[in-house]
Formats: sequence, C-alpha cells, structure tokens
Amino acid sequence: MNAKMESFLADLQNGVHYLIDYYRVIGIPYDANVEAIKKAWSTLQLQYHPDRFHGLAREFQVEAEFKIRVINEAREVLEDSEKRREFDLKLKEWKGPISNSGHHVFDLTKPHFSPLSLIFGTEDEGFKRLRRELSLQFSGFDPNTLALIEGFHQTNPTPETREALRVQLGKKDLALTLQEGALWENAGFLNEKPPSSIPLAYEDAVQLRIDSTRALVGETIHQALVSVLVKAGDVDLKMLGEAEEAVREKIAQEPATALEKLRERALHRLDETSESLKAVAKERALIAGQLLETLSFVYRPEQHTFHPHLALCVMVPAKHQEEFGREYWFHAWIEDESRIAINSARNDILSQSETAAAWIESGKNIISFTPLKGVELSDQIKYVVRKHFEKAMEGNSKTTD
Repeated sequence: MNAKMESFLADLQNGVHYLIDYYRVIGIPYDANVEAIKKAWSTLQLQYHPDRFHGLAREFQVEAEFKIRVINEAREVLEDSEKRREFDLKLKEWKGPISNSGHHVFDLTKPHFSPLSLIFGTEDEGFKRLRRELSLQFSGFDPNTLALIEGFHQTNPTPETREALRVQLGKKDLALTLQEGALWENAGFLNEKPPSSIPLAYEDAVQLRIDSTRALVGETIHQALVSVLVKAGDVDLKMLGEAEEAVREKIAQEPATALEKLRERALHRLDETSESLKAVAKERALIAGQLLETLSFVYRPEQHTFHPHLALCVMVPAKHQEEFGREYWFHAWIEDESRIAINSARNDILSQSETAAAWIESGKNIISFTPLKGVELSDQIKYVVRKHFEKAMEGNSKTTD
C-alpha cells in the first residue's frame, strides 16, 4: 500500500465511530495502579520492539509499529489522573462499538451501509418478482383469502370475522415488512429494521427515514470504505464497476475518487429505491387504518349517556405488565369546537366500582380497551377518543333539537 493510500486510510478512520479500551489494549484490570500500568506497558514494549521484527515481512513490521503507537497512547492516558478520570467516564457512558486491540471496529448490528451491495448493480424485474413471491411465502399472506374474509365481515360482522380479518391484515403487513426490509438492503443499507407498530402517518415517517439516511450517506460510505480498503489492502476497482481503463487508473492514483464514486452511486441507488419504499409505506398505513376499524372498546360500567369528559383505560398486555402495570390511564376532554385534549393520568382508583360510579355521576365516562398489535398505540387512543366524542356531540345535538 503506497503512502498516499496510507494517508487516505488514516483520514478515513477519523470518521469511524468507535472507542479504544486502553485497559484491554495493555491487558490490565480497570482498577490497576500506576505501577501495574508501567509494568504492562514495559512488557508490551519489549514484545513489539522493532528489533524483534527486523527482516520479517512488511505486514508484521507495520503491525508492530501500530501496537507500539497504541500502547503508548494507552500509557499516556492511564498514567495521567485527570485524563484517566475523563476516559473512565467516557468508557462508562459509551454506547457504540469498543476496540480491545486499537484497530478500528464496526458495529454491524446497527443500521449501516455495505458497499458490497453495489457489486450487483440495479435490481432487475426478476429479483423484484422473486422478492414479492418470497414475502408472500414467508408471511403466509393470500390476497384472495383476505378479500373473502373482508366480504364476510362486511355482510355479517361478528367477533369471529373481526378476528379473522385482523389475522389476514397482520399477514399482509408481515409480507410488506419483509418487502420493506429487502428494499433497504437492495439500496445497500443493512439492519434498517421496519417498526412492528405502524402509525397512520407512516408515509411521513418513512420519508423522514429516507431523508436522514440520505444525509448520512457520506458518513456511512466513509466507514464502509475503510472496511473495504483495510480488508482488500487497496481500492477494489472491480467493486466500483468501472470498465474504462483510464478511469480505473485515475482511481488507483487518486483514492479519494473512490469515496466520491461510492457516495454518488449509493445516493443514486437510494433514490431508485425511495419510490418503492414510499409505496410500501402507503400500503402499511392503509392496513393500520383498516386494523383500527376493528378495534373494540367498552364502557365500564355500561353507559348510555356520553359526556365531553372521558377517562380512558388501556389494558396493558401481560408481557408488559411488570414494566407498566395492569392498566394505563388517560384523560380526554373537549376544550372547544376544534380541539380535543388528551393527557396521561393516574386513575387506578377508577377501577373500583364506587369511585367509578361517582365519576360517572359527575358527568364523565370511562372507557376500556385492549390495544391491537401492529398499530401505533397513540393512534389507537386517538381513535377511541374520537369515536366517543362523536357520540357525545351527537347526543348534544339531539338534546338541543
């Protein structure tokens, strides 16, 4: 690797977000004293002394030089009480990847860009068709079955047809989730996990994700190119897909060009995929709306007069009860003709019959519902509140008449 390439790599690595654990680098416990630090440093200095690598392959010499540099950094930080205190605090609060050797590391469990996705070029119609077919197979979704269940539920809505409709809508959403994940991967962005609960405004949410991803392309390409260059030892010209010899030579002479070419190609690929992502988002938002229409709620105790003030009890699923409790309460009221206010509240006592009766006698209602899977909870709360106040306003208009 030439000097220009080494300099380019050094600049790139400044953009990679990881933290070196200096304690692990020199092999000491976190409560080690200054004498232990000096002893460990001295041992490593002897182990990686240049004289021990004289005459060996250049790769071994470079690694030894790197090790000497890192252990010197470690000693400089850990022997200085103020620098060590600041480092300990940073290490404690650090949420990203940690290097135990000093070499750069990547957290591949988080969303990141893979330049290897650019090898295969634009996705063709055959792959698109295969992706759709696989999503249907894995999800078990059948459009004909959904249409049949929708017809049954429209003509004879029962708890059974409602539950069957939810199941089919859930399968359709799973198929779309798989397609959405595949689209992100096709654009080169891995581990972009779509949410399991979809807001009604999912199109806007996906647009924001696309915009933020586009803005971060420079940084993600930065990190990805470090990985490619370090593993390959040089710019992988074949991966960049350039056929013209003159262009290939230019990239070899000017490594920074590779970074810009990757960035441009990644942006182009993301733009190509954006319309498909937004189309899937629109379908998922429509499913969320359909699921909301199957949401059922009850007045407790049963009530037939509807008031402009409401206590809303959300029944927490069993797996979350330890964290949130069995019930979660909200207050909702009509502030004026165009505004409904909703606030979270502590109203566990309304679960008691006497307290609930007094609440109702004061001109308020109590509603309870169990949340649906696959729909944003805030949208479910707004849906129930809106349905109640439609009844309340309808009752007021009848009284006025």
